[in-house]
Amino acid sequence: MVPFSPTDEFKKFIESIKDQDRPQIVVAIRNEHATTVHTKKPTAERESRRRYLALLSGLIFVLDERRKPDSVIDENFQLYRPVVEGLVGKKQLPPEVLNLFS
Repeated sequence: MVPFSPTDEFKKFIESIKDQDRPQIVVAIRNEHATTVHTKKPTAERESRRRYLALLSGLIFVLDERRKPDSVIDENFQLYRPVVEGLVGKKQLPPEVLNLFS
């Protein structure tokens, strides 16, 4: 069995939601978070799951607060860009939010 990779799983999740509208994205994030929290996994996988949950929480933070969360490193923060760009393109977020990625 392939070990759980939080970054790879998050990239797949981003691909699945990046073209949706903001309300659908928020629901998808909350559902994914709930599913991940309630999944019973071996101890070795718990830290990876915790990092995945932090990525999900960070995306919600960006959508709600329109600023970079302190808890997300720059490399992971860039993973949010496709979602934010899509929402800016749909006028569901202001274009200034893209400045966060500079």
